[in-house]
This record gives sequence, structure tokens and C-alpha cells, in this order.
Amino acid sequence: MKKYILFLFAWLLPKQSVAAATRDSILGASDRIAGFVDIPEWGGRVYIGTLTVAQRAKFLDAIGRLGGGGDPVEQGLKYFRSQVELISSGVVGADSEALFTDQDVERLATKSPAIVGRVYDQIVRLNGFSVVATEEAAKN
Repeated sequence: MKKYILFLFAWLLPKQSVAAATRDSILGASDRIAGFVDIPEWGGRVYIGTLTVAQRAKFLDAIGRLGGGGDPVEQGLKYFRSQVELISSGVVGADSEALFTDQDVERLATKSPAIVGRVYDQIVRLNGFSVVATEEAAKN
């Protein structure tokens, strides 16, 4: 009955002029910039991008492997490595293109833990992860 009534009064609804997304428009869209964080120690604004599906899966897999016993120092190192790997995936240039590669992870690991933590927290927030949940996963 509701569908029938809606059909009868459809002419009252505002006309939508939104074009349909196409394969090319979706695949060609520059949709990575989600925000930024000012890091004066690194020379200015650092743009944060949304993760790709593959990067998100890799991060969740790395976090999921944390915990489960073992050497606490080893677990801590794995957690900090996952932070740096997330930064290498989540930091983008002003053109929304990846700024770092997998080869940059070791050099990023030499940066200040306080600054890495600030950038990491922003990437986690802007990508819809819970900082509390990732910290809990690292503890368990």
C-alpha cells in the first residue's frame, strides 16, 4: 500500500539532478584527502588520506596479530611498527597521492615517538578507527 501511495504522489517529490557515478568517475576520483595535522617539527601541514581497502585490511591484520602472549617488548615493537606502517599508508601529499612507500618505513621509524603518535592518532580518527580499540588490541 505504501509503495502505491508513494507512486501516486511521486510527482510531489523534488526532482533529483544528481548524475549517476560511472566506472570512470569512481576509479578516477581523487578521494584520499580526509584532513590534516600541523606538525611544525616536520616543516608544516601533514595531509592525512583515507586508507585504501588494501591498506585498511593490512593494518587491521597487523593489529589483530598483536597480543596473544609472548614477549611484551616484542609485542610493543610490533605495535610501534604498525603505527609507522599506518603513517606510511595514511600520509598523502597535497595532490592526495601517497607520500611514502614501503621502503620509507624504516626511516619513519627513526622519528620522534611523540610526533609519530600525533600523526597516527589523526589517521586513526579520520579513517574511522577507534584509538581505544587499537590500543586495546595491542594490549590483549
